[in-house]
Amino acid sequence: MKKLFTVLLAFAISQAAFSQQEVWYSMFFSNKVLLNPAYTGSRDALNITGFYRNQWTGFDGAPVSQSLTVHTPFLKQKMGLGLSLEHDKIGINNSMSLQLSYAYRLQLGFGRLAMGVHGKIERDNMNWSNSNPYTSIDQSIPYSDNSLFLPNLGAGLYFDNDFMYLGISTPHLVENTIDYSNSGGEVSSGAKQNRHYYLMAGGLIALSESLLLKPALMARYVDNSPVELDFNLSFLIREMLWLGVSARTGNTYSAIAQVHLKNEWVVGYAYDFTFTKLNNFQNGTHEIMFSIDFGKKIKGFDNPRYF
Repeated sequence: MKKLFTVLLAFAISQAAFSQQEVWYSMFFSNKVLLNPAYTGSRDALNITGFYRNQWTGFDGAPVSQSLTVHTPFLKQKMGLGLSLEHDKIGINNSMSLQLSYAYRLQLGFGRLAMGVHGKIERDNMNWSNSNPYTSIDQSIPYSDNSLFLPNLGAGLYFDNDFMYLGISTPHLVENTIDYSNSGGEVSSGAKQNRHYYLMAGGLIALSESLLLKPALMARYVDNSPVELDFNLSFLIREMLWLGVSARTGNTYSAIAQVHLKNEWVVGYAYDFTFTKLNNFQNGTHEIMFSIDFGKKIKGFDNPRYF
């Protein structure tokens, strides 16, 4: 029974890692390039954005994620090019990925429409040696660590103007099979990278000269799973401080604060909490981010980009 429990635990963690093939960031509205390549270059400046997310702190083997994205427009804002690095760790699973994204933008009379694609290579590593079996020799657990290299493609559309944005995308067009049959154990996962579909939308409403309201929505669909939703409502106070709250499918809520400095620097923090029984085993989720725009001065004045 102990041997069976260890095997089931290892694969429960690994399946959780595969189901989290794209990290669900609380400040999703500040991190669109990872999920939609059509957003590449839409900041109208060279942009560097970094994220760190520590989920379910205090829970052994809980997910920890980091990402770093660099993207910029070129050819008179008609195209965008970007590079993204991601690292995710959950339980005994550890993955790193490199993503190159490209977007072509069309200027319409009422906004901009962008079409984007990205290529991605992911190194997925299962650290079986860290599974901590109850017995020192357990034939059901592979005796060596195993790594897989998983190439993939993604595509998306993104429309924006000064008052709203709307995007659709699928980051994983190729449904790679996750095969650890060469690890030397008796078990096989049978997992795969499922194709995800994303819808992102948001708007900007001026309540007064010093107060703006920005609602945002992210929806995710995977075959044979319910639609997941994340809705955020934020207020921009005096062009400097964003304060907001989010509600997510699964009884998860977030409190978010971002500070904007000189229309170039953004530093943000989000705290996730839930009212489920999971609260008895963890201390919440912490997420921090930074974003820098270079070269936002256009013809002598600042050009703010709220999306």
